[in-house]
Amino acid sequence: MAVYAWTDIVRPQPSRGAVLASPSEDGELLAATVRRFGLDAVRGSSTRGARSGLKGLERYVESGGHIGIALDGPLGPRHRAKPGATLIARNTGAPIVPFTVRHERAWRLRSWDRTEIPKPFSRSVATFHEPIYIAPDADRDELERSLGGVVQVLNEETDNEQPAVWRATGN
Repeated sequence: MAVYAWTDIVRPQPSRGAVLASPSEDGELLAATVRRFGLDAVRGSSTRGARSGLKGLERYVESGGHIGIALDGPLGPRHRAKPGATLIARNTGAPIVPFTVRHERAWRLRSWDRTEIPKPFSRSVATFHEPIYIAPDADRDELERSLGGVVQVLNEETDNEQPAVWRATGN
C-alpha cells in the first residue's frame, strides 16, 4: 500500500498539469518522464533557490494550469510537510486539493520516502479530498494551521488499512 502526500493546487477549468523538476540531470530525467505522460515540468528547486521554483509554480497556476507537489519535499523527512503548498495557494488564490494514491500490491523502494511501484495488475485507488482555501492575507501562523489541516486530512486517509472502495466491495 502506498501513501503519497500529494497536494494538487487547481484553478477552475484546468487544462494541463505540472510538477517541479530540479535543473539537474536527475531533474531532466523526471521532466522527460512526466512529459511522456502529458504533463509539464516547471524547472527549479525546492531546496537551492527555492524562490525560483515557487515562483515558477505560481506562474503556472496563474496561467490556468494545476500542479502536483509532494508535501514532504524531495528530501523529507517522510510525512513532515513543508510550507510550499500553502504559500502557492495564498499567493495565487487557488485551493489545495489533498489527495492520496494507494496500491493493492506494490514494490517498496528502500528510499527515505518508501516510494512504491504498483505491481502488474494491482488495483490502485486515488482519493481526492475537499479543497482547502488559504486567505490571501494569511500570516505565518494561519499558514501553519492550514498546512496542519492538510496533513490531518492525509493522515486520516492513511490510517485506514484499505481504501473505502475496497472495503465496500469486500476485497
